[in-house]
Amino acid sequence: MRSAIANAEWRRERQRHQEQYRLQRLIEKAPIGIGIGSADGEVRVINDVMLHLHGLSRAEFKQQGMNWRDFMPPGLWGEPSTVRLSAHAEARRE
Repeated sequence: MRSAIANAEWRRERQRHQEQYRLQRLIEKAPIGIGIGSADGEVRVINDVMLHLHGLSRAEFKQQGMNWRDFMPPGLWGEPSTVRLSAHAEARRE
């Protein structure tokens, strides 16, 4: 019985990893920009298309991070905020 339970748990974990891998590949290969963030605004997953749209390299993203709230109009989330662009994005606008 114990090995049957362990085997079922192993299969569930394997299936979860396979689903996670498929989702990761879908995001990476998508022809559109995709970013996934937390409720506090931290972008945790981002594909290369979205990085390109924001003028960032993967290394820059890993170093400085990104907050999706920085790209939303002020006050949209019911709190005072200012729209900030990264220094790199502002330099590109000039």
